[in-house]
Parts: sequence; C-alpha cells; structure tokens
Amino acid sequence: MKKIDSYAIDVNKALIFTIVSIVITVISIALFIVPTMEQFKVSKITNRHATKRFLDTKQYYEQRLEELQVLKSRNKKAIEALHKGFIEEDLQKYMNNYLSNISLSATDLENRGAYFYSRDINISGEFPSPEKFFESVKNLNAYGNLINIEFPIVMQSKEGHNLTISFPLRTYTLKDLNGTFNLQ
Repeated sequence: MKKIDSYAIDVNKALIFTIVSIVITVISIALFIVPTMEQFKVSKITNRHATKRFLDTKQYYEQRLEELQVLKSRNKKAIEALHKGFIEEDLQKYMNNYLSNISLSATDLENRGAYFYSRDINISGEFPSPEKFFESVKNLNAYGNLINIEFPIVMQSKEGHNLTISFPLRTYTLKDLNGTFNLQ
C-alpha cells in the first residue's frame, strides 16, 4: 500500500473549489428560490383576498338562505297553493256552500311572467244575504288555491229574498319548469 502524503493536497485548488461551490450555490439560490419566494408572497396575498371574498359571499348567502327559510315558513300555505293545480269543479263545490245557481266561466291560462300562470274566472250566482257572500270571501283564504277577487262585484236584488251576484276571480298557478324552480 502506498502511503498518502498529506503534503500532496493542493490547498489553493481546494480553496478555489470551495469558493466556486459556494458561488454556484448562492447563484442557484438567487435564481431559483428568491423568485419563488416572491411568487409565494403574491399568491399568499391573492389567497387572502379570495378567502375574504369567499367568506363575505358565504355570509351573504347564509343570511339570504335564512331569510328564504323564514319566508317559506311564513308563506307555506301560499306556496303550497301555487303548486296545486286549479280544478274548476272544486271551486264550484266550494262556492256551493255559500251561493246557489252558480255558473263559472273560466278563461285560458295567461302567462304572468317567468314563473306563473293565471286564469280569470267569472262567477255568478244567488245568495240569501250580503253577509253570506262576505263570509264566502272571508273563507276563500282556506281554499286550496291562490285566488284574488277582482272588481267590479255586481250585486242585484232579485224577486223574493235572494240577491244575484257576479264577480271575477283570478287564480295563480306555478309553471312547471322541469324541476328547476322548486319553492319547497
């Protein structure tokens, strides 16, 4: 075996090699890591802004959702009435409780915007007293459809004790939008 002579190592070459290695490492850090750090800082700021916008939007959404739930619970009966289709025979049976000799004449469905249809119905009949008519109007709130009584309401006295009445109603129905507009 040969004996390694420690004096054979050139200190100058080793020092130059070390300095070149350090310079290459510093240049690598400057070229690769520093721009990445700048990009990281920009990404961090962008993320903060996006997170703030998301939280603001989420808070707004949750508030609106809460308002919607309150409105749904408060107007549950009207919403159910919108989903129920109008049946002319049911209205005639209902009005028979209050009026006699009833005749209904309904128009075709009319488009009332993006979500609703309406139908105008003219009702005429006889009743014993105006109180009976007003009772029927008051109790229309319990009827299963959304109904609006229109004007004019024409009352005439007829022979005997009965009065005749003629008045228009408007019913509202929700359009079927293939399940895209569901109020429930």
